[in-house]
Amino acid sequence: MKATHNGTCQVCGRLQAARFGSGLAKHGYTVQQGWWSGICQGAGKPPLELSTILCDEIVRVLRERGPALASMTAEAVRSVLVSWRKGRDAWNKEAGFKTLHNAAELAAFLETEDGKLYGLYGVARRTWEDLQKGEAWRMRNQGEMMLAHAEHMEQLKARTFGQPLRERKAP
Repeated sequence: MKATHNGTCQVCGRLQAARFGSGLAKHGYTVQQGWWSGICQGAGKPPLELSTILCDEIVRVLRERGPALASMTAEAVRSVLVSWRKGRDAWNKEAGFKTLHNAAELAAFLETEDGKLYGLYGVARRTWEDLQKGEAWRMRNQGEMMLAHAEHMEQLKARTFGQPLRERKAP
């Protein structure tokens, strides 16, 4: 049965197709090489117009975890995940991943075959401290985005909860 209304997702805040009794349509995924990858936690849940239970939990978690990430320092970073492509041409999509914990592990990794591939992109000149700074910057940005999303969802909840679902227009 096709959805007749749209509702607001309690997690991402976007307008999605809503079917009474089965929640919001699947959304937030990508299709890669013919397979679905990922899905928003709000898929299959009631829209924000009808419930705030999931939204309240998401906001609580974002506000709980966001400040620690937003204040991350390079010295506090204990591990860094590095990734690389296992081929130099555009057709080779196989990737490698390794978690490093210190300068000695970085140096040893750069001597391996995978480390040499990683080094092709100029990262071989980066130090452990450079990797820590980059990871701290990424984590601070993530924390700031978490706090901004929590604020956005609170404002959206105030405007949306209790409102009627929007009728979908016929194609």
